[in-house]
Amino acid sequence: MEDYLKAIYYLQWNSNRARVRTSELAAHLNVTSPTVSSMYTNLSERGLIEHKKYKGAVLTTEGEQIALNVLRNYWLIEAYLTTEFDYQLNEVGDEADVLEHHLSDRLANALTETLGRPDRTLHGESVPRPSLESSALHRSDFLARAAKNRSSTPEQ
Repeated sequence: MEDYLKAIYYLQWNSNRARVRTSELAAHLNVTSPTVSSMYTNLSERGLIEHKKYKGAVLTTEGEQIALNVLRNYWLIEAYLTTEFDYQLNEVGDEADVLEHHLSDRLANALTETLGRPDRTLHGESVPRPSLESSALHRSDFLARAAKNRSSTPEQ
């Protein structure tokens, strides 16, 4: 479930559309469209996405909070593995994908302190704070980008 939320967040942030279509998410996650449809139903029932059949899905505030927490964990693990264990950037993805779901808030906060409270990832993205208050910034940036893109690009 967290991988789907993280992928929806990523695709919303990096696309010209606010909604993520089933086929788009299926291709991104390398799963079938029926698998995504089933997960969309589950996520919608839990209040983590707003889904419109044939239109796609958008994260709710709660869904976005979960996605940002998983991303924060991923980025902290990625930074820790590269700085403390000499992993190369191209080697950390699989490790971070597994560990991101199992980090307690206590360990994530300890990693944050150990790493000197980074505000940017190794790729330049902003790292959400432990309270995830930066999600408001992410959301306003996203909505502004989506509005701008909608006015210049027809929604697909």
